[in-house]
Amino acid sequence: MLEVPRRRRLSGGDVAAAQGLSILEDLPFIEIWAVDFEFGADPGENPEPVCLVAWGLRSGRKLRLWRDEFSGGPPYPTSPRWCGC
Repeated sequence: MLEVPRRRRLSGGDVAAAQGLSILEDLPFIEIWAVDFEFGADPGENPEPVCLVAWGLRSGRKLRLWRDEFSGGPPYPTSPRWCGC
C-alpha cells in the first residue's frame, strides 16, 4: 500500500503570519520595518527609550539595541521607499 505523507497542519499563528506577509507583497516599499521601543521613567519625568527592537518583514533581519547602542539616527534605512511602523 502506498503511504501518502501527511501535511503539517498550520496553527492559527502560522496562518495569520502567512496571510499578513502576502498582504505586504502588494505594498510599494523595498523593505517594511516593524519597530518597537521600551521606555522607562521616574515618577513625574518624561519617558526615555530603554531599548529598540526592529524586524524587517521582508528580509527577516532583526535588530535589538539597548540605549547605550543608540546612534544619531535609526539603525534601519529611512526614505520614501522604506517603511517603518
